[in-house]
Amino acid sequence: MRSRRLVSVLFIFCALVACYAFTAGAEQAVNVYPAADGDVIIYELVGNAVLPVYSALMGVGEERVFLGGVVSGDVAVPANLSWTMNRWEVARIAGQAAEGDIISGSRVTVEAWGEGDATLKAELGGKEPVECKIYVQNSPVPVEEVRINKEEISILDGYTDVLTASVMPPHADFRHLTWYSSNPEIVGIDPTTRTGNRVRLLTAGLQPGTAYISALSNYSGGRGGERKSAVCTVHHTVEGPRSVEGGCNAGGSFAVAGLLLAVPLLFFLRR
Repeated sequence: MRSRRLVSVLFIFCALVACYAFTAGAEQAVNVYPAADGDVIIYELVGNAVLPVYSALMGVGEERVFLGGVVSGDVAVPANLSWTMNRWEVARIAGQAAEGDIISGSRVTVEAWGEGDATLKAELGGKEPVECKIYVQNSPVPVEEVRINKEEISILDGYTDVLTASVMPPHADFRHLTWYSSNPEIVGIDPTTRTGNRVRLLTAGLQPGTAYISALSNYSGGRGGERKSAVCTVHHTVEGPRSVEGGCNAGGSFAVAGLLLAVPLLFFLRR
């Protein structure tokens, strides 16, 4: 009787450990979109995709168009915003006659005048204003190519993976990157890694499918230039192999769970 009680306790303990082994890698779902409904955003359009802009890297003499709107669901609705720039010697908004002038509209053109940094601000009524940092450098070494360390990966539902990007040439002056998901409802981006050369991808609480993760250079390469980018295809799956930081896989978790459950069961049957 005592032995059976001991086996029962051991069985329950192993079952709890097995459950932990299976769920340890799962992530709590987070809000993958950088702005909520009703928020004012500064953004650019790449194709039909709305890309919120947090910072921009420009060369002296370059011009760049920024759009402003209000978030509604998964789209940005253009709005008549009030735009200002705080350091006229670094960057100006086309149409400003003097520093501090307010320009109204849903889009503005920023002109880079001198080295340094400035802040582009957009406001709408009583809503929280939004800012974009403008960095200007003279005669920069342009970005020629962006590379991601993987072209295609699969992530099991509830797990994460990490992608790393690099800029070529390595001595390019503007190496800043921003990451985007083509469908945040399938594969999300950890907001703390949205900018930089390394991004953490999330699947917990999201629907299975395929999304395209892009690493986009913040520098357009001069007036009318194209922002360089690279893309990785990510499959969010509910079964099969997955890629996750640390090298573990879901199959390994199931194996451990099965082993932990089988040992006490075999011991009990032998009695």
